[in-house]
Amino acid sequence: EVIRLVSIGELSKYSAVEAIKAVDNKDKENFGLQIPIKKVQNFVANLITKSTEKMMTEQAFESLSTTAVMISAVAEFFVAEVLELASTAARYGLVSVITPLCIRTATECDAELASSLM
Repeated sequence: EVIRLVSIGELSKYSAVEAIKAVDNKDKENFGLQIPIKKVQNFVANLITKSTEKMMTEQAFESLSTTAVMISAVAEFFVAEVLELASTAARYGLVSVITPLCIRTATECDAELASSLM
């Protein structure tokens, strides 16, 4: 449900699918993701403890692992989407590497991605 609040349309559907696939990959190291799950889990726990000003129990911290996996999967999906669009923009701009301008062009030209990132 949180994924649908962050993204809209097709991006929402595909990012939710990626998050569910990542959670189902419990047998693989780091759930088959590149972003370190423990770092995301620690980051979310720090955000929660700062906003509530209460210490988090060990049990509450461990329950954040699924949330961390889903956040990582959605982040990787968005990065892959942006890089794919940026590589297309680079090809059309006749440059051999993806530049910040390619990323900006890619995100501005894709309506769903632009509305998700703004």
